[in-house]
Amino acid sequence: MASIRKSSFHFISGDRPLNQLEEGVYRLSYLFERFIGSIRSTGISCQFYRPTLDAERLVRIFGERASSGSPSRILSFDFILEVAKKEFGPDKSVIDLGCGSGVYAQHLHRAFGYRHYNGYDIAPHPEWPNFAAANVHFATAELGKDWIDVDDADIVFSQSVLEHIQYDCQVFARFRTARARRLRHVHLVPATLSFFEGRLHGYRRYGLRAIANLLSAKGISEVELYALGNWVTREIHWESKGKPKRAEFHDGHVTLVPYDRSLPVVENMARNRANLVAKRVEDAAFFALIFTQDVDAE
Repeated sequence: MASIRKSSFHFISGDRPLNQLEEGVYRLSYLFERFIGSIRSTGISCQFYRPTLDAERLVRIFGERASSGSPSRILSFDFILEVAKKEFGPDKSVIDLGCGSGVYAQHLHRAFGYRHYNGYDIAPHPEWPNFAAANVHFATAELGKDWIDVDDADIVFSQSVLEHIQYDCQVFARFRTARARRLRHVHLVPATLSFFEGRLHGYRRYGLRAIANLLSAKGISEVELYALGNWVTREIHWESKGKPKRAEFHDGHVTLVPYDRSLPVVENMARNRANLVAKRVEDAAFFALIFTQDVDAE
């Protein structure tokens, strides 16, 4: 049934406390997800993103999380500025799915400007009033279930959201408009191997098959898929948490990741920039999706 479509088989979400049995099932689900993801007959091509990591610019636009936040989030910020910039602009109207605190109303305004920003989340957030403005609005919606009006939208955006939606394939099938619209999308989602950073988090990580299922909604075309980060991303994550994995076996040899605790995470990433590019899709820490969707009028 269309009302229960999801990109992967998961039925347990790590967004709530899990008992031991549920944790075991969740971990087995990850292993199965990783196996399915290794079957690459999806027809989706992938580009390997080489980050810029201009620390000063990242912090100026995205604040402290671009300095000492998670490496995957910093790579996502970097991708938005360097690649997704072609989608945004002061004349564009943005829908932010799963907007949380609404901080991307500020981030996107600083980075590119916009005509309107509309943020949706499952419940009101106490910080919404801090970002409200004449062209900024927030509303509640349960993604994958409720309909989202896209009458005035140009861009649909999400950051680390779709993995939290049980019926994620339905998100892009729940847009409505009084007149036909051509939307551009920018979405960032965790890749399968991000399990080693996030652990019990959301319903899923995305491999190529889950991404192919996610993009099966009507009207989707012109798909661009980018792999962000790799095992070095993961090692920098654990170094920043004070739990270093000092030696890792990769490509037939033991590799050490240089990390200076006197420097913020973003500067350590910049020092390792040349090594933050995955060699295979399966090694990615995160994925970025850019695509077009034609939405018919009701």
